[in-house]
Amino acid sequence: MEFKVNSKSLEKLLTKIIPAVPNRTPMPILENFLFDLKDGLLTI
Repeated sequence: MEFKVNSKSLEKLLTKIIPAVPNRTPMPILENFLFDLKDGLLTI
């Protein structure tokens, strides 16, 4: 998947959701974000 996004816009969105990601987790997969791109809409 490839997409282009304004880095400032992405930074603003990630700053809002970072508190939901725990600093330490027993499951490393929980330290990542899922980017889903459908019909021109990016969901994080």
